[in-house]
Amino acid sequence: MKYLRLYNFIADAIRILAIQEEEVYKKYKALSVSKKKEINQKLAGLFPELYDKNLRYSEIKEDILSDDLMYRLGEFKEVCESKKEYFELIQLLENLDKGLSKRMTIEIEMCIEEDAAAGLNSNMDETGIVILPRCRCGWERKGRGGAYRDELRQLLHHIFYIDKNKIHGLEVQNVFLSGPSINSEKSKLRIAVSPLSADVKLNTEFGEDENGVRTFCISGLENIENTAERIELILKKAQEEEQDMIVFPEILGKREIVNEIIGKLQRAEIFDIEKKNPLLIFMPSIWENRYNECVVVTGQGEIKCSQGKQNGFSYPSDNANAIEDIAADNKICLMHMNGIGRLAVLLCKDFLTDNYRDIFLSQLETKLMIVPSFSTGEFDFSLIGEKCKADDCCVVWCNTCSVKHLMDEKKQENLDTIAFLQKSGKHRGMKKEEFKRDQECRDGQCKKLCLFTGELIL
Repeated sequence: MKYLRLYNFIADAIRILAIQEEEVYKKYKALSVSKKKEINQKLAGLFPELYDKNLRYSEIKEDILSDDLMYRLGEFKEVCESKKEYFELIQLLENLDKGLSKRMTIEIEMCIEEDAAAGLNSNMDETGIVILPRCRCGWERKGRGGAYRDELRQLLHHIFYIDKNKIHGLEVQNVFLSGPSINSEKSKLRIAVSPLSADVKLNTEFGEDENGVRTFCISGLENIENTAERIELILKKAQEEEQDMIVFPEILGKREIVNEIIGKLQRAEIFDIEKKNPLLIFMPSIWENRYNECVVVTGQGEIKCSQGKQNGFSYPSDNANAIEDIAADNKICLMHMNGIGRLAVLLCKDFLTDNYRDIFLSQLETKLMIVPSFSTGEFDFSLIGEKCKADDCCVVWCNTCSVKHLMDEKKQENLDTIAFLQKSGKHRGMKKEEFKRDQECRDGQCKKLCLFTGELIL
């Protein structure tokens, strides 16, 4: 309860500071050593419980969070807001962030046990701010974008927050997951992608809404009889290769197939129990009832979240385009994992939609984007992937050879790059990996068990 009061204070302070212009943070980061010392002396005089004798922050334990301290913090915040003395409030937040570093480690473990977290604070409706513990990202640069952007979130290393006023009405489900084992500076995250099949054909139905806008939906899939068996064999191969994550493409899933695979994972009928299971499996997305959904499960078959597509694809036509008839639910599943930071699924067109993707980069600080696709080529995805590098965000894009059935034979060379891993961050050697189809695939002979693998340094 005592920590809750402090989290509520932090959320309200962030509310005040989050609306300030970049110029405030640019000037704050340029304060002289003497000026910062002066501010710290003032803060230590006001809140001696939070500082040691050397004017350094102290670890914040529950026993110091008295009613009197919280009252003084509240008064100080109100004065800073009324007098617009933001530097002092920023410095206090920085010190609170550092003082809570050990507590945030505990909060992460508690969030993992609970699977999901609504937020550490209870005043999110009043402030619009959601406070969460920050999971670290192994490849994130120390400056965290400070060369081209000045903002509050760059100064907080243990506290993560979501400003609900800046995510355009989207609802964020925060899911905390156990991360990969990090044993050394050279620990790696191994990611496998599979185009799954070249045989599946889509049945589409076209319609028209009351305004004359053409739409289309996926009414069925052909040639999927062996899909469950193929997924199972690919998963077994991925485990043998000790992959941490496995990504499948968009649309090639059916509810009964995905459920069958999940059931077998839960009954330990796919993976060798003597070997390490993958951390996460991103199942082929399911298109049904105007909803396009990617189910994310662990190697034990535990469903961690389900991400729906929010932006419909525009299907080109000689007469008029047709828009994918999906019912966007405006929900985001944001997965938090130590070593990675935050990861999310952006289904195909979602990744290409600037305003939507920017929320993940600028507001949710997503460091790994999983992009299952059903697309006629990788060109646009590659261009956008390059843009994500500025935010230390890596991108896994996975297409399917089955899209060839919608293409002229001459244009099928656009499928030669069937997946890629766009790397970013501080480590040398974090360069893009492109996964190419071999000659047999180009000749129309599906290999059945295609699996491409890449690595990220943590």
